[in-house]
Amino acid sequence: MASAFRATTPDDERELISFLSRVFAAAPGATFLRPDFMRWKYWTPRGDYAEPRSYVLERDGRIAAHAGLWPATLQSPAGSAQGVHMMDWASDPHSPGSGVAVVQRLLKMFDFMYAIGGTEMTRKVLPAFGFAEVTEAWFGARPLRPFRQVLDHPIDNWKFPARLARNTLWSLHPRPPKTSEWRLAPADLNQTPPALAGTDRIQRSNAFFRYLQACPISSVTVYDLEKDGLLHGRLALSAVGEQSRVLGVWPAPGSVEALAAACTLVQAAASPSSEIVIQGSTRESKALAIKAGFRIRKLAPVFLIRRRGSLPELPFEFQMADSNDSGFLAGDGSGFMT
Repeated sequence: MASAFRATTPDDERELISFLSRVFAAAPGATFLRPDFMRWKYWTPRGDYAEPRSYVLERDGRIAAHAGLWPATLQSPAGSAQGVHMMDWASDPHSPGSGVAVVQRLLKMFDFMYAIGGTEMTRKVLPAFGFAEVTEAWFGARPLRPFRQVLDHPIDNWKFPARLARNTLWSLHPRPPKTSEWRLAPADLNQTPPALAGTDRIQRSNAFFRYLQACPISSVTVYDLEKDGLLHGRLALSAVGEQSRVLGVWPAPGSVEALAAACTLVQAAASPSSEIVIQGSTRESKALAIKAGFRIRKLAPVFLIRRRGSLPELPFEFQMADSNDSGFLAGDGSGFMT
């Protein structure tokens, strides 16, 4: 069969939605296949990344496999490295080897590729491509409005009283450390925080935050982290129904104090929600999140493959804004975690 590997365009929208819906056996109207969300993920221009973000392998003129890309630039003393996280990776079961072929093509295009979690099948397949499990992502959560949270679940559930009591306790204890000297302010996206210039974390620019705020299915707010009138970092918060998700915290390089303050202040910023969720992948950030009152609710392996040896030594932080669209979608395993 004649095959072609190419970037998709907005003209492919209808066919791509039909293909992904069929392969994933998605319910009609699935949010991740909403046309406006698909356009935002794959074809809306991004000031921080000008290359295509969606590729297909066609056989005899029909889509046989697809991979969407979530770009991530890593800055280190060794220089800049361009990586991607794959999403909406799918292949037609009647076109064997097509999914593998897409991954092989992408591996030649980037310095590194990574995946966080994934299905049981994905976790088995990735090592066969040369991906190594390099660290473990942690997911922390804290109930903020326990009674309103449990009302989102069936009242006749026999676990209702115990869950309410537990989450009420978790919402009160432990109390986050005091951060009277720190404050969050609406981000000035014309000013570059020090954390975005030369750090061992995934680099995110003002253009990236503007892109996040354009998401059509969730409300994203970006904050500057300040102390004594000075900028010490930035964080982004996504509101999805009754849950707020910390897309990421980018403190000034080496500023543990700023990261700790952010883990506390973000809870007040999320207070209209019933629950707040945060993600990271280093021991340091995990310890600070626990100290701020988050409960670790889930762990997931992080797989990575390098095309060349330009990456710094691990660990470096993988946050929700560094993976796929889980920071914006309701359902699909991303509902309440407490």
